[in-house]
Amino acid sequence: MVYSDMTYAHLKAIGLALLIVGCSGTDAATTPTPASTGTGLAHTGPEAPPVTADTGVVPAPGKVLLRVVHAAPHAEPLDVYLTTAGASLGGATPMVDPFVYGVGSSSGSPGYVERDPGTYLFRFTREGTHDVVLSSDQVSVAAGQVETAILFESDSAGAALGVQLMRDR
Repeated sequence: MVYSDMTYAHLKAIGLALLIVGCSGTDAATTPTPASTGTGLAHTGPEAPPVTADTGVVPAPGKVLLRVVHAAPHAEPLDVYLTTAGASLGGATPMVDPFVYGVGSSSGSPGYVERDPGTYLFRFTREGTHDVVLSSDQVSVAAGQVETAILFESDSAGAALGVQLMRDR
């Protein structure tokens, strides 16, 4: 899977009105493909695109950092769960609740969460429910790595959502 082999032009081409600063491994010949797509949801956010940057933050020794960015202006508020593959959402606490347009565009909103190395899924649910509307591919992160998941609209009308995984470090 390609994580960060994309330029701003690639991101714009897949419907992201988002600028990623500091991604490694850009290659103009590589076209990114959304990791997953889901159903379209109602618009509740502003139209101005979020701007997000790799803050250069480094995880503690033996840890990983994970972040999620909401770049889909027509999506209704969602909750985001960061889980291991096959984990139940019953009793789980959302990583971000509610997850609305623009969240994740600064290190404090919500910023990065620190976890042990492993294989994770970002699971997006309708706000206040465990009704999964979109799930990322599994992402394996080793100690010292930083990963960002970006929620985006996978068509120009905002009728479908996708999630793109990007390795920041």
